[in-house]
Amino acid sequence: MALVSGEVSEILNRAQSYATGRVSESIADLEQFKAKQAQFEANPMLMVARDWSLAMGEFLEKDFVSTMYLPEEVQAELIISADPDIEAERLRQKRRKEAVDAMLKRREDLTRNSFKTDRGIQAEDAE
Repeated sequence: MALVSGEVSEILNRAQSYATGRVSESIADLEQFKAKQAQFEANPMLMVARDWSLAMGEFLEKDFVSTMYLPEEVQAELIISADPDIEAERLRQKRRKEAVDAMLKRREDLTRNSFKTDRGIQAEDAE
């Protein structure tokens, strides 16, 4: 019986921790929104330019983005297709993540089901 109450306590603690984390995230999101709103009201063009610049910087750092620099005043025609090596690596990483997630889910299911017992009326019991 102590094993079951320990599991219940663990579940309740995880739920409380999750709820506390979500509340903290929501408060932080609200504060960030208020700060951005104040910046936008003070100077909309500056805020949009800064956010655009930050977003573009993050995008250019992604592993699937390739950057090419050309000399000034050079005309170039770009025919864009995915790099097969990059695509193969992304697919390999995606499959690895799916395999790890599936293994963790199976382990969690096994742990959760190891404490379950059948409490229903069985056909042998009814006779």
